[in-house]
Amino acid sequence: MTGFTQIDILLLLKLILAHCISDFALQPSSWVEDRHINKHKSKFLYYHTLVTGLTALVLTLNWKLALIVTISHFFIDVWKSYRSRAIQNFLLDQLFHLIVIGLSWLYILGGVLNHQVILSNYTYMIYVTGYFIATYPLSILIKVCTSKWGIENNRTTANTSTTINQVQQPSQNLIGQLQEEERWDELKEAGRWIGIIERMLIITFVLLEQYEAIGLLIAGKSIIRFKESDQRKSEYFLFGTLLSISLSIFLALAMKVALQHK
Repeated sequence: MTGFTQIDILLLLKLILAHCISDFALQPSSWVEDRHINKHKSKFLYYHTLVTGLTALVLTLNWKLALIVTISHFFIDVWKSYRSRAIQNFLLDQLFHLIVIGLSWLYILGGVLNHQVILSNYTYMIYVTGYFIATYPLSILIKVCTSKWGIENNRTTANTSTTINQVQQPSQNLIGQLQEEERWDELKEAGRWIGIIERMLIITFVLLEQYEAIGLLIAGKSIIRFKESDQRKSEYFLFGTLLSISLSIFLALAMKVALQHK
């Protein structure tokens, strides 16, 4: 098969909606807590699995799909109950659910994802390639370009100064410095994800020719302020932000040019 009909896409949307309803709206926090404590012995794990299957059945009216979703959801949730509550485990859990939904959908349609649908589709490949470049590749490029002014270099300088003057500095200052370093370590990962989301939004705005929205995005980010004495960090984030925005705009423009030559 070379494409999907509206009925096919509607079935996929129903599966995704069923997952969102059962996994978020119809799953109380108390069920989640009990599952993390009692693991596979939690009765609420089985309640949630039953709710998941019934929701899929009601929306799709396809018992085969509902059965596949129910069984897979149970084993994925059992796996998650033995993992920590780190964000990566939550994302993996949702990814596994969506993969099963996609594969079961293809199975019910009686086909496989033909290369003609995505890999050989010029327009799709431009979007997939462009948006992917905006994630990890540009994150690494920006990290390399800003490393000269990064927090690690600033920390090295500060530690050297602390070693020389450690007798003269009050212990309270040393504690404050350690707390500040710990805070930046915690925000480093969040900053990377903020940058990825920012670049994807900018690319979307450029492709939709909503350039005013880019200005609003930049204005919103400028709400973050750093004290004047922290000039090095201010320059570091300013340079990183401008570089991220510039690369995103150039990438989006390149995608537009490529789309015009399809």
